[in-house]
Amino acid sequence: MPLTFIEPIEAANKAAFDALNWAYRDYLLTFPEPALSVVKANYPEEKYRALLSAAARDNRPPNGIARLGMRDGQPVACGTVHTIGSGDAEIKRISALHAGHWRRARADGAVDR
Repeated sequence: MPLTFIEPIEAANKAAFDALNWAYRDYLLTFPEPALSVVKANYPEEKYRALLSAAARDNRPPNGIARLGMRDGQPVACGTVHTIGSGDAEIKRISALHAGHWRRARADGAVDR
């Protein structure tokens, strides 16, 4: 079944967007050392909470976009794009659940397993 992408404007969609981001952070916290130390240093809970709060504000037009990927009416992916200049943008985060497992798109088009 194909994904459809929506802007998470409604309260339920915003909550789903946030929940997917928190679930992804929880997944990152399962990594072994030394990756676990990197995750903990870069995404402590308060910093991550602030990051998500800022994302809701900073990734809205004209500064960027946030999208929630839906499959069969269920949220399964999320991502943000931030405008950095005229005609230029940075893909900030793209995370997706696939068959119950997290996948993260990388800049080279590969997918982390």
